[in-house]
Amino acid sequence: MWLARLEHVEGWVQLFESPAGIREFAQISPADEFPVVFGGDVILRSGDPARFRLIVTPVDSASHTRRLEMSRDGGANWSVILDYTYRRVATPAI
Repeated sequence: MWLARLEHVEGWVQLFESPAGIREFAQISPADEFPVVFGGDVILRSGDPARFRLIVTPVDSASHTRRLEMSRDGGANWSVILDYTYRRVATPAI
């Protein structure tokens, strides 16, 4: 997963590598507010529609959580796909 600023989209986008190629989810939360939420509608390999959202929430100055969720009913119900915490690692003294 990568964060990017693209010319054709205002704000940040989250890029996901998938079996269908790179999927692009635009920021759907207000700019400069937390949590940051990205989302988008896709067609799965099965041909079924699905909606994804990624919620990025700061934990402290050195870590944040990312939770990827999927809805198959237009956003009425969500299932967690990934839920993890990024932690900055200490840089060793040289």
